[in-house]
Amino acid sequence: MKKDWSSGFTLVEIAIVLVLIGLIAGLIMPALFKSIKRTKVKEAQESLEKLKDEIIGFAIAHNRLPNNSTEYDGLSNRIDPWKKKILYWVDDNLDVADGICNANGTVLEVDNKQTGTVSKDVAFIIVSKGQNTHQETVNNNGTVTYYKYGVNIGGYKNDDLIEYVPLAYLKSKICSAATASNSGPKGSDISFAANMDEFDQKSAVTPVSGKPTVIVDQDAKTITLGNGYHGPDAYGCYWYEGDSEPCNAGNCTFGNGVRVFFRFKFPNPDNPFNDSTKYGYGFTFAIISAFNNNFSVCGQNKGYLGYAGNNFVTDPIRYPKLAVEIDTYPNNPFFDLRPYNHVSFMYWGKNSTVNDDLQHGVGDTGAPTNCKNPDGYYYNATNVIWLEDGQTHTFRLEIDRNQTTGKIQLKTWIDCENCDDLSVPYTATPPTIQHNASDVAIPEMDNIIFGWTEGAGLKSQTVIISDFGINFLP
Repeated sequence: MKKDWSSGFTLVEIAIVLVLIGLIAGLIMPALFKSIKRTKVKEAQESLEKLKDEIIGFAIAHNRLPNNSTEYDGLSNRIDPWKKKILYWVDDNLDVADGICNANGTVLEVDNKQTGTVSKDVAFIIVSKGQNTHQETVNNNGTVTYYKYGVNIGGYKNDDLIEYVPLAYLKSKICSAATASNSGPKGSDISFAANMDEFDQKSAVTPVSGKPTVIVDQDAKTITLGNGYHGPDAYGCYWYEGDSEPCNAGNCTFGNGVRVFFRFKFPNPDNPFNDSTKYGYGFTFAIISAFNNNFSVCGQNKGYLGYAGNNFVTDPIRYPKLAVEIDTYPNNPFFDLRPYNHVSFMYWGKNSTVNDDLQHGVGDTGAPTNCKNPDGYYYNATNVIWLEDGQTHTFRLEIDRNQTTGKIQLKTWIDCENCDDLSVPYTATPPTIQHNASDVAIPEMDNIIFGWTEGAGLKSQTVIISDFGINFLP
């Protein structure tokens, strides 16, 4: 017997429909709320980043930080997505004329329970109270304690977001006459500031048309590596092809060595409690033989960092070569020390293959051996993500080379202060890593190509390179 639908629904049928709607809502709504919250948190992080950059811009323009009243209230990015004013703490000695350049330290420090680190001599700190609009971050006479996200603090789950800038970074941006120069770091033969027109987008080696893994920004004078891509084709290289002395169409005379300075930043902080593997994998600053390579060479993705391996699209990078590896994703096949970010000097492994060119401790007879812990290798045992912390880091490389024997001495500093004067050796602090090599090929390294390589994979990454300069030793 057919049902007479004109009589409407029974109470049982209506009840079943309501139950189904409730079940569906119960499944969908939590996910929807989580998605909305994630979006808000991302917006808040972007707001903090914009505000931080705005405060830095104010400091560069005025040679001091904005005060914590009328000047801060005049900034455009001080409100978070929950319509609350972002907290701003500044050392009072830094918001007066020349306060930044005259300061040797500050009263502010950040005890970051999230990363397990304490950062001293902080110039300023900005904090969003998050969705619950309750301040869990504590400022106790200049010691700011930031708790692990989600931890219960005083009856509230901590959802505060924090950004801060060290005094050393501001001083390097404002107080160094070299950085303020229109010609880039003092002593530069080639720099972003003076020669950015020679760093052309067409020089980027990226695997897929329309999907650039290397971006050159002529206006900002930066090169961005990775560009947030991931997958089997997420690798890229950038080689200088300009004509500034002592280079001719990118073919440069190595001579007695080089001094290099630049700044780099991983804008997306990694998770220190997840083996530093949320993002990956890192990059290198590389110097390769112009005798055995051209400007279309590049390596493989993932832990090969675009320096090692064969991507089977471009030619691989052939030996002899050397690089400073900025490695942010520990890989067992490369003998990385887990779980830390690290820096290391690398050469080319075995002559017969390119697959081991970033394996620590590997080398061939008559060739230098890739450095391993602790020789020419550094990690930070107290801060797993010391490179992927969202902060801008300084990088300085010095290579002294004997043109007759091929012996070289390499020194690299990470986070050095006032180290952008390339006209003289840097002696203020010991190098972060150093290494001597006696088997770097002659004459294949008499002429070189320099640039950056990067590799991502299942994980994406973005690295911003700025304020680059290189000095060739006569």
